[in-house]
Amino acid sequence: MLSISKPVLQEPIGLLIEPHDTLLFRDGRPYGPTDTAHSQFPLPQTLAGMMRTHLMHSLELSSRQIHGLRENANQMSLHQRALAFIACRGPWLVKVKGDNEIEDLFVPAPAHLCRLDKDKEEKERSALLQPLENGANLPGWQSPIPERQKHLRPVIYTKGPERVEPETRWLGKEAITSVLQAKVPNPDSLVEPEQLFAWENRTGVTISPDTSAGEDSLLYSSSQLRFAKNVALYAEIGWETVDEAHSDTSEEIRAAFEREIGWNRLFPETGVLLPFGGEARRTSVRKIGTFAWPVVAQAPKTDATERAFTWLISPLVNHQHTRTGGQREPWEPMSLGKLVGAVCPRYLPVSGWDLAGDERNNRRSRPRSTRYAVPTGAVYFWERRGNAEQNTDWLAGSLVQLAERPKDRANGWGMALKGVW
Repeated sequence: MLSISKPVLQEPIGLLIEPHDTLLFRDGRPYGPTDTAHSQFPLPQTLAGMMRTHLMHSLELSSRQIHGLRENANQMSLHQRALAFIACRGPWLVKVKGDNEIEDLFVPAPAHLCRLDKDKEEKERSALLQPLENGANLPGWQSPIPERQKHLRPVIYTKGPERVEPETRWLGKEAITSVLQAKVPNPDSLVEPEQLFAWENRTGVTISPDTSAGEDSLLYSSSQLRFAKNVALYAEIGWETVDEAHSDTSEEIRAAFEREIGWNRLFPETGVLLPFGGEARRTSVRKIGTFAWPVVAQAPKTDATERAFTWLISPLVNHQHTRTGGQREPWEPMSLGKLVGAVCPRYLPVSGWDLAGDERNNRRSRPRSTRYAVPTGAVYFWERRGNAEQNTDWLAGSLVQLAERPKDRANGWGMALKGVW
């Protein structure tokens, strides 16, 4: 239960993704002529798709060959099988200073950080919500799934009569550190979205697949993402942690990969031009120093109970089924202790395209089934009773990963920061 929260990517390599134009990342809703496409921020699977496509081309692999890479030692060279052992995560917004230095990294505000009504002096105030203390009652409230999450308590503001509103500004490293330490961040350390990016509206015409010419009267519009000056995307790539059964093979593959390809050739200092998102927009991807995530103290103890919260900085697709059978709610995370509170924004519909298809049934590439992801900013509050048998660090490290499926973990879903409350 404890080890699965450790990120699958260890000793990452930092990558800077600099767009050459606006970017478009469509959501999971259907889209056709005369519609308006609204871009969102890139999902982990979008980044993973770009990285794996680049690796496939560099390793001279086809999409059909990626099935069973970890188990299939035949039909390909040792260094080509490296694709099965590479993981990535991100992307996140960064402000760049100079050529190869990250000045700051920004993430959306956590869902439990709220604005309060201004006081008599018109000063701006914020607050961090937390679960109602155990034993206190909120009339009319009950856990949405009491059969599995009977310990869940409402997450509310109880220190005054002020009205609360969600925080819409973004947090840099200083503000992130404050939140992880259960401190309200300085308002001056919060950043308005307009300082980092803007949504730019564009109009286009539908192209006929038969004539490759524009279709009369079939116009569409799109809202696309444009970054401010010196703002780009940051991601991480590297080797996936493997179990002991594959450790020897993994070491051999790594050595062959470094000998035949190597990270410096894949991502040279001058950058490599790669398509990212829709409409074949190009980005320059190059290596950069890794970002140092904030580190906080271990979870505090109250009456021999340890407390911690996890704050999603990447969307999370939860496993659909519980261990005891039955359907799990889309917001319901895997167990890292006793879940006592959750603040989850509106779900994200996630689809995509499967290039490899189904080799066993001889199917060609096809759309993936729609899933629902918990968006960035969701917060889960945990408790754990301390005893002699649980002497290991709980949620060790500043960065944890809440995704359960191996493929989702390798694609970077469910990255979260650990804080105290």
